[in-house]
Amino acid sequence: MGTLKSDDNFQALVYTTGGDVGRTFNISNKLDLNLALGHQRIKGNVDDVFLSNSYIKLPVDLRISINKSSKSFVFIDLGVYGLYNYKSKVEIESTGTEIEEDNLGFNLGLQGFAGFNHNINEYFSFRIGLKS
Repeated sequence: MGTLKSDDNFQALVYTTGGDVGRTFNISNKLDLNLALGHQRIKGNVDDVFLSNSYIKLPVDLRISINKSSKSFVFIDLGVYGLYNYKSKVEIESTGTEIEEDNLGFNLGLQGFAGFNHNINEYFSFRIGLKS
């Protein structure tokens, strides 16, 4: 969850959902390079105005792992991401207005992720953690 703010206009509570499919490349016994392709959706509302933005996401992270040789371990990721906003939808309930726009452009940023990894087998793993 986070806050979406437009100076002198509004402030809204928003939430993000999404997921990535990616590949990890081993650099050393404690360092990996992660590349992925993902989808992200940000939704929020102010009074009777509802916003939904949909993105294609391309994250690139360096991962530092603690005790990576075990089946389960903790890690910290630091990296960059690119988002492409391919669809935006605004609905105003009181007037019945719906505004949709496509192909709104790119956005770049920095990200961090700290969490827990469990290797299921040689090719698949499960991760859970906090991302900013």
